[in-house]
This record gives sequence, structure tokens and C-alpha cells, in this order.
Amino acid sequence: MKRQYFFLILFIYSPFFLFAQDSLNVMFYNLLFFPDSGSATRYEEFKTVFEHAQPDVLLVCELQTEEGADILLNNALNVNGITKYRRANFVSNSTGGTLNNLLFYNSEKLALVSQVEVPTARRDIGAYTMYYKDSNLWQNQDTVFFQFMSTHFKAGSTSANKETRRQTALDFINYINTSPNVSNRIFGGDFNMQSSFEPAYDLVLNGPEQVFFDPLDSPGSWKDNSLFEAIHTQSPRNSSFGNGVSGGLDDRYDFLLYSEDIFQVTDRVSYVPDSYITFGNDGNHINQSILSGTNNSVPPNVLTALHNASDHLPVMLTLAIQPSNVNTAIKPVENPKSIQLFPNPVNSDLQIRSQKYLTLGSQVSIFDLLGNKIGTFTIDQLNYYHQFPMHSIPTGSYILKIEDAQQLFIQRFVKM
Repeated sequence: MKRQYFFLILFIYSPFFLFAQDSLNVMFYNLLFFPDSGSATRYEEFKTVFEHAQPDVLLVCELQTEEGADILLNNALNVNGITKYRRANFVSNSTGGTLNNLLFYNSEKLALVSQVEVPTARRDIGAYTMYYKDSNLWQNQDTVFFQFMSTHFKAGSTSANKETRRQTALDFINYINTSPNVSNRIFGGDFNMQSSFEPAYDLVLNGPEQVFFDPLDSPGSWKDNSLFEAIHTQSPRNSSFGNGVSGGLDDRYDFLLYSEDIFQVTDRVSYVPDSYITFGNDGNHINQSILSGTNNSVPPNVLTALHNASDHLPVMLTLAIQPSNVNTAIKPVENPKSIQLFPNPVNSDLQIRSQKYLTLGSQVSIFDLLGNKIGTFTIDQLNYYHQFPMHSIPTGSYILKIEDAQQLFIQRFVKM
């Protein structure tokens, strides 16, 4: 199911960014049977990756033992003078096996409130509720809560495998709908899905009570498809070792999704646009090892570590957190779906389809991705749509901003 994504984020031009703000780097990583599979010092590879990525929240799967959790914490995260990382309690899957989830976190920014293992048709989902250590917490008695969740869906392409994934998604949705009302949810995992057309994917994104958003908004058949080579996460290797999958990058299995309140920025948390990263994938290595030829996506030592650490690449996104004592004058529009840019990508004329949220005199500005203003328009009449010529704008990506005294709307668009 195709969903239009209108990112109602307070971008670099917003007052949100004029105040001291914090951010959280959230990573998901399939560890590949850690610690038993491969080299006994494989934690060194993860250490190199983590030192480069600097995650504040690390969600993992395929963690086999509590000993492995401590190895990762003490030898890959808390190293070289760093002591800030903590972990949740290690809990084995209720369904058996050794493919377990866990959360590691930066204790200077976050505190763990509670955790629960959500039973599903295949494996438990780890759900971890946390609060942000706001610098003004003790004066204002106010902070932001999160729930980070890690999963590992059933692998395989048969109808039975897809049905198990659908049942797992239903179990997840049931938990979301019946659990306490926790805001700012992040759902990370190895989904093992080959396309966006799987019922499980649609269930997670379009649950009846709470929807989730895929930052990459890239529907289609991902497997072995060059149109999606920049977002593939398995496998960084073209040869098999340590029980890992080979064959090069040709699948998008690993995900980070976020809940609607982050999309709407209703609780001081927003997704930082274009912050979603698949580490080690430069978009030019479909069916190849990430070490093949030229790959400048990360430093060479990090690239080698990614290749050796796991048969999955980690994915990461960044969240921005608004301080508790900031009351901005400009507020996001109430319903982003009522404002649409059409068509996007655009070739000639760009339409802004709206009436309710645009007032006379509103300024419409267009910026390139370096922040240079390249055009300005004024809303001078109340219509259901407003049309602006784009003929003279070069091909590329741009930011459209609509602003008046009460609201701010920002959307990225592409000129063909």
C-alpha cells in the first residue's frame, strides 16, 4: 500500500533549531549468531563499527547468550575510556532457540524504565520503555518517553513463511493496541521481507490504531532489484564464512520504523530528514561484496569491519529532541495529509493542494539542499490549489517551505 509521506519536520530553517537541542542516533543490527559464529574476536569488528557510528540506542537480534551481551557491552561499546553504555536485561526467547533481541543505550542521554518480551508466532519482540535525561528535568519535572522495539521475523519466501510473518505482525499490532499509551515508538528489526507487498509489512505500517512510517518510503520488490540497490542490507559478502549468507547486496531485510507521533512531532521528537543510513552501502554494489572495487561510503577500516562482522549491514536514523522549556511561536500544521505537493517529482508546474492551512500572505520559499533560497512566492488568494512554475529550476532535489505567523510546513520535492 502506497502512503504519501509529508515530513512535517522542523527543518534547519525552523525556530526549533535555534535553541539547544539534542539528538539520538538509533541503530538496528543483526549480529549473525553472536558470539558463537565466526572468529572469537569478532567483537573487534563491531567495536570499529560502533566507534564510527556512535549509536545512542542499539537494537540487536541474533544475540545468543548473556555472555555475548556482556562481551559486546564491555569489549565493543565501553572501550577506550568510554563508560556510558548500559544494556537491558538479557531474556531468552520464550519460543526457544538462541536468536535473541537486546537493547544497548547511552546512559548519559537515556534511562531504562521497563522492558517486556512480547510473544509472537515466531520469536519474542523486545520492547524497552525509556525516558530522555532532559537537562531541565529537575526544574520542569518534564521529559520525553520512548519505546524502542526489536524483532526478528521468520525467514523464507514460501507462502507458509509469509503467513508466519503476517501472524507475527498481527501479534505486534495487538500489543501496540493494548499496551500502555507510550509515545515515540521506534520499531527495528530483521523483517526478512522481499517486497513492500507482503501483508506483514502493510499491517505494521497501517495498523488500525497506530501506524508506523518507513523513512525510506520505497515501495516495490526489493530483492535483487537495482532500483533499490542503495537500500539493500544483506549480504555485504560474496563468499560464505562464519555461517553467514553470501551473494552480495541484494535484499532489504533490516528496518527502522517510527510511530505517527514522531511523524507529527506531537511530543517534541522528530525524525531528522535524510538521516537514515545503511552503513557500507554506497548504492553501487548490487550482488557484490561491499569490498569490491571502490566504496567510499565509510572509511576503509570500517568497511572491512562491516564485511567481517555480520552478513547484514546495520541501519541507523537520527531523532531530534526539543528541549522542555522551549515554546516556539510557529507550530506544525495539524494534519499534514491535507497538504499535498503534486506531482512529485515535478517536471513543469508544481501544485500545492490545500485551502484550510494556507492563509493569505503566506510565504512559499524554495531552497536547494545547501540552504540557498532560489525562489519565493506569496499566497495571494484562497483556492483549493496553488500552482507555481518550475520550468527554470535545474534538475535536482529541493525543499519547499510554507510559513506564516502560526504554522510551518516543509516538504522535499524533486525536479525532473
